[in-house]
Amino acid sequence: MKSADRYLETGQYDEAVKILEAELPAVRASGDQTELLNTLCKLGISYYEARRNGEARAVFEEGLSLARKTNDPQLGRFAHELSMVRMNEGKLDEGIELCKEALELDLAAGGEGAMEMHTLSILYQEAGRFSEAMEVLGLVREACEARQDLEGLGKCLNEMGMTCIGSGDLPAAVKYMVDSIELKHRIHNVRGIQHTSGVLEKLLMRYPQLMVDPGVRADMQRLRSILA
Repeated sequence: MKSADRYLETGQYDEAVKILEAELPAVRASGDQTELLNTLCKLGISYYEARRNGEARAVFEEGLSLARKTNDPQLGRFAHELSMVRMNEGKLDEGIELCKEALELDLAAGGEGAMEMHTLSILYQEAGRFSEAMEVLGLVREACEARQDLEGLGKCLNEMGMTCIGSGDLPAAVKYMVDSIELKHRIHNVRGIQHTSGVLEKLLMRYPQLMVDPGVRADMQRLRSILA
């Protein structure tokens, strides 16, 4: 399985699929459920990253069903992975329920649920449920601040800005994005700065009237000071 892992790590997903598909029959025959679940999860991820959604869904659904029968510790992982597949397929309500289950399982096991909360916030955004997305992102923000995870906090603030764009609260979106850029500047996250700055620039170009807002003008002045 090491070669498949190496292909996964280097983004060569089609190669990983070939190896995992070839090994799967022997793993099934072994009767080792833990190894079978591990193989199914890696194969599902490989399909997902290779944009083979239908095959990813089938594999994750099989893994989820097996894990449910024995309440296997990997149950939450399969629920989370399948939630992302269903989001890609436009099945947002199902994706939300799966992701909520994954979050509950991770928290019950003593985890922080950061990955699950992030995915759940995106699912809510895609479904137009912006208030719920902001509620989840607020929890993510608190968790990042508690463990002083500045990289995670910068991403969270960016997502809060994106959620505000979706809900139409554009001045708040500007504030969150400037906050995100400020944090990314502190940790020298150049790519992150470029990404958020690009979104902010497009927003202001599309809605130039935003600069009439005193709060927006103050935020943009703050941004110029940060990047000076």
